Amino acid sequence: MHTPEFTRRGEPLVVFIHGFMGSPDQFSQLRDDSARLGASTLTILLPGHGGTARDFVTHGVRDWERHLYNQLSQYSQGFERVYLVGHSMGGLLSLLASAKPRHHIRGVMLLSTPLRVNIFNPHANIFRLKLLRALVNAQIGRGDSTPLDDAAVLHVYETALSVGKPRGLYGIAFLRPAFEFERLVIKARRNLAAVTVPCVLVHSRADETAHFSSADDLYRGLANAAKTRIVLDRSSHSYYDADEREIVKTALKAMIAGA
Repeated sequence: MHTPEFTRRGEPLVVFIHGFMGSPDQFSQLRDDSARLGASTLTILLPGHGGTARDFVTHGVRDWERHLYNQLSQYSQGFERVYLVGHSMGGLLSLLASAKPRHHIRGVMLLSTPLRVNIFNPHANIFRLKLLRALVNAQIGRGDSTPLDDAAVLHVYETALSVGKPRGLYGIAFLRPAFEFERLVIKARRNLAAVTVPCVLVHSRADETAHFSSADDLYRGLANAAKTRIVLDRSSHSYYDADEREIVKTALKAMIAGA
C-alpha cells in the first residue's frame, strides 16, 4: 500500500503525482484508465509520505521537487511524450516540472490544484469536521457510526491518506510542512507564465480544500498555455462523483491522444 509503481507499455508515459499527505493509491482508477489506452504509467510517492508523522514533518519543497525531477529523469528515458496528472499539491509540482524544458512533457492535468486554500467557507469546515471524525472512528474501529452520508466518500479519503496520525509534539511539528506547502504555492504562482504545454484544469465547486477561485487564478496565470477548464458540481477535493469521474476520464483520454 502507498507504493510507487511503474509499468512500461507504449507511448505515452502518464505520471501521477499525489497531494499533501496523499498517496499513489488514490490514482488507481485513472491509472487503469490510462493503461487501457495502452499508455505506460508511473505513480510517484513523494518524500515523507507513506510512513509516519515523524517522517512527514522532516521534508519540504526541495525534497518534493528534487524527488519528482529524479523520478522523471529515471523513468522518462525513451519516451517522446510524457503527461503529468497532479492532484492538489501534486498539481503545483506538475506546474513547476512542466515549466522546465526537459523530460518531454507534452501536457498537464491539474486536479483540485490550490492557489488559494478554502479556510473560511462554513460548508467546507463542516465537511472537514465530519471527515476528521469519520477517519478517527475508522481508525479506532467505530466505522459503523460514520457521520458521512456516503461511505464511499470515506473510503476515498482513507485511500488518499498516506501519513500516520501525529502524536504529541509531532502535531505541532505539522506546522512546518504546512509552511512548506505555502512556499510551494507561492513558487508555483511565480512560474505560471513559464508553462507553455497544454493544461487541463479540473475544479469542483464543493471542494473543501482548494478554493474555487484557484481555477480563475490558474486560468489567468497560465497565459502562455492552451487551457481546458472543467468544472464539477457534485465532487469534492478527493472524491469524484461517478458521472463526473467519467468526465475526468474523457478529458484524460483526450489529453493523452493529443486532441
